[in-house]
Amino acid sequence: MPHTRNGTKRAAARMGGTFQREVNRLSGDVENLKEDLSGIARDTLGVARAGMTEAKRGVKKSLNVAKDSGSAAAETLKDHVTSNPLTSLGVAAGLGLLLGAYFFRGRS
Repeated sequence: MPHTRNGTKRAAARMGGTFQREVNRLSGDVENLKEDLSGIARDTLGVARAGMTEAKRGVKKSLNVAKDSGSAAAETLKDHVTSNPLTSLGVAAGLGLLLGAYFFRGRS
């Protein structure tokens, strides 16, 4: 029996060593995974920030175009009213009547 007991102890020691190596390897794999995920998170944040910056540029550009178009339309309207005051007064009065009729049609 002593021979079997020593064999069992050696087998258990080998298994314990193998188990410890596997645990150490798994621990290293988990650490690598953690670092990879952290890198992915940083990259994703960078891409999101870049997208937000580009979106802000697009919105600013659109606002500037709208502002310029509005200014041009206002200038054109001003020129038209200045060159045709009676026509402009007639158009304004007609629009006022139409809007008044629309908003106050059921209040009698």
